[in-house]
Amino acid sequence: MMNKLFFFMLIWFCWLVFGQEKISNEIALNPSKENSKIISNKIPICCEICDPLSGVCKLFGSADYSFEIDDNLSIAGKEITFVLKLQINSELIDVTTKHSKWIIKNRSVETVNILNEENKLITKHYSVTNRWDIALVVVYQVTVKEVRIVDMMIVSET
Repeated sequence: MMNKLFFFMLIWFCWLVFGQEKISNEIALNPSKENSKIISNKIPICCEICDPLSGVCKLFGSADYSFEIDDNLSIAGKEITFVLKLQINSELIDVTTKHSKWIIKNRSVETVNILNEENKLITKHYSVTNRWDIALVVVYQVTVKEVRIVDMMIVSET
């Protein structure tokens, strides 16, 4: 009888020590949505840009972004992976004729690996409707707190 009681106590003790550790690891690996926050914003676009073929153009519109990040993972020096959704919706207008207007619309999803304190540059090429000869190149700066546009240019596709 004493052996069975001792054996039962040993199993119970092992469950307490090793079972609880496994539960703690599962919580750390599978964070709850309560600790997540969605970061999203609209970046206004309003600038003059040089079209290599027709000269100066104006670019109007916006770039939208959103990503979800877990606050538990925002530890200094730790690499974080998240999915970044980008959407651009802009018009390119030729300043000289004022009649030529081209649309730039696109959506993309990027997987981003970044250290908490780091900046990462993501370059996107966007086609311009009814213009096979050019593309809009946008360079985004991504952090765990925000996305910014750091450069835009029109490049020749010929």
